[in-house]
Amino acid sequence: DQATYILVARNKRGCPNSNVVDVTGRERDAIQLVFAPPTRLAVSADGSTLVAANFVHAVGEFEESGSVFIHRKRHGEWQLENVLTAAIPDTQTHFGREIALSADGRTLAIGAHTEPLDVPCPRAGAVFVYRRSSTGWAQHSKLTIAPREDAFGFGLKLDISAPGDVLAIGSPYDAASVNGTSV
Repeated sequence: DQATYILVARNKRGCPNSNVVDVTGRERDAIQLVFAPPTRLAVSADGSTLVAANFVHAVGEFEESGSVFIHRKRHGEWQLENVLTAAIPDTQTHFGREIALSADGRTLAIGAHTEPLDVPCPRAGAVFVYRRSSTGWAQHSKLTIAPREDAFGFGLKLDISAPGDVLAIGSPYDAASVNGTSV
């Protein structure tokens, strides 16, 4: 079987299409896996880093655990640089449900809005922050919400500043209180 793709890139000159790209075999399967719905995509400002997250991708025996695929453009060719999964995969954590990439492509935030935490909030969610160095990608931090029985959905919405030093995290199903004010 063969699949055909035309890639569209938005830049200062508009939205030019690529040449037709025909892929077969393992390459076709990999592209369909990475870009099959539901997928979240992020691209660095210079266009050299592409992140594709499939938050329902099975990791081993864990259905809907999620995986994040990082591609780098080198010498005009896209190459898979890394595949990230939760350090401790679990069923339906939805790792990669939301992603945010800094402009330089060196800081990546990954939301897992049903990541299990300790009781009393078994599915409160978490955000994982990764940084790329000269040796590759490494987890920098794991951010979680304060444990509460009704906590759910932390990390369902993310945004990151261009330099990657400010991260906004949304938890739309959570009735959290900040300084006594419901947000």
